[in-house]
Amino acid sequence: MLPNVPIRQWVLSLPFDLRVPAARDPRLVAACDRVLFEAIQRRMREQLGVARGRAGFVTFVQRFGGSLNLHVHFHVLVLDGLFVRTGKAAPIFVPAPAPTRVDLERVLVEVRDGITAWIAKHDAAADGDEPDALAGCAGIATQRGLFDVLGGKPAPDDDEPRAPGKRSASLDGYNLHAAVRIGADDDLAREKLVRYCARPAFALERLSVLRDGRVAYAIKTARKGATHRILSPVELLARIAALIPPPRVPFLRYHGVLAPASKWRKDIVPRRSEPPILLPAAACDHQPAHAAPPPPTPGQWRDEGGEARFVAGIVRAPLAAAARRRGRARPSSDHRRAPAPARRRPTARGHAASRLGHAPEAHLRDRRPRLPAVPRRDTDRRRDHRAGGHPQDPRPRARARGPSAAERCCGS
Repeated sequence: MLPNVPIRQWVLSLPFDLRVPAARDPRLVAACDRVLFEAIQRRMREQLGVARGRAGFVTFVQRFGGSLNLHVHFHVLVLDGLFVRTGKAAPIFVPAPAPTRVDLERVLVEVRDGITAWIAKHDAAADGDEPDALAGCAGIATQRGLFDVLGGKPAPDDDEPRAPGKRSASLDGYNLHAAVRIGADDDLAREKLVRYCARPAFALERLSVLRDGRVAYAIKTARKGATHRILSPVELLARIAALIPPPRVPFLRYHGVLAPASKWRKDIVPRRSEPPILLPAAACDHQPAHAAPPPPTPGQWRDEGGEARFVAGIVRAPLAAAARRRGRARPSSDHRRAPAPARRRPTARGHAASRLGHAPEAHLRDRRPRLPAVPRRDTDRRRDHRAGGHPQDPRPRARARGPSAAERCCGS
């Protein structure tokens, strides 16, 4: 999916006031993602001086933090450069210089202004909606909660930048971080980064049940010496319910040249390795059926036979090998199929048997047998019964009788 070019991770965190609206409104998430893409692409175009260069993004939308808290933020894998195309030639990748803190601040100003304008236009952060159960769960998941020390020293976590560094910036609650960069040929680090961005909301190995019935969740980053978050069972369920994304909302998004509708995608995204073409086996009898065919020559299918014979040989090769394994030969493609014998006209007996449903092939048909026709004369009825295997004369009727003595005594 990702071309063999350098990749830089950009992490955008929203202010605390926008976390619950972003968790409940997928439109706000899509707007934040689109504004961030446009701002980063505009910055790289200005740095490289390419007005029509195109960038490529893969966005992972995460709803969780490192301690079962509701925290909507964006992990964006950016192709660290722009693709430029001249005419109908293949796109060329132009690497971009590393962003400085000034560049990040400019991007962050554009992101803040774009999100604020979108909220003012759509009124996405209004509190006029009536709170429901999911809103209550989201409110619980954004609270600080109870932390305690249960022993052990946690490992450091890079999920949320704790202090502004060389390639990080903060503005009005927004935080932007772009310090992680993976080289073009470092496949192991690239896979590790993608797995980190696509990780689940929590790990079962970090959950434990205390003696009083409460649940302890080990956090990676110690907070004021605390190592675990202490939750009641109801609070744990509320936090997990808030971390579950809404249905039919994509949390993996593609932009730029990696978008599904991009016309440059087919020339940039690496294709799957196609299986090797099987050439027709040799005509000798001593060669086993599973032997590998010799490599093709450049002029193998350029003679009088043209390309048609070569393709036909590819199609017939697996069939011929299977026929040899079964011990019988398969007719060649020049063998014409014999014409089908002419259909015989059914006789009166066979026609009547088919009408009555007594034909031998009647049970093989994928339909119900036809109902027998109503005979018009007694001779037709006798002929139909005789053809169908029934006795010629109908079954005699029982003689009529009068009431018995018991029936006359009871008066019935």
